[in-house]
Amino acid sequence: MWAIEKNGKLVGGCSIHVNAYNDFVEIGYEIAKDYWNQGIASAVVKSLLKFSFESLQANRVESICWDNNIGSARAMEKAGMVHEGTLKQRVKYPDKDFRDQLYYAMLKTDYFSSSALKETKNL
Repeated sequence: MWAIEKNGKLVGGCSIHVNAYNDFVEIGYEIAKDYWNQGIASAVVKSLLKFSFESLQANRVESICWDNNIGSARAMEKAGMVHEGTLKQRVKYPDKDFRDQLYYAMLKTDYFSSSALKETKNL
């Protein structure tokens, strides 16, 4: 787990869960609401992809977001991740309603052959 900071202020956190047996990682991140729509999530996703593929040498990176979290979905798409599907009624909210989650991923071959690599070189 890592802290996310902007101008010396803690604005969120991110993490990587490694599945060594299957050679993939799951990334996660959370940004404080006051810092949404500032490009922070996109930069974090790109950094996590870079670390996962270049340092950990993962074959695949995955992440999930709520179906109504358009900003998070967009951040993953901007980083080159692909929407692979929707997990219907995957989680029950405290109010007893079930919520869908959007499933995103990127493969190592796509990372090294895409513009994602070019965009992360300066991170």
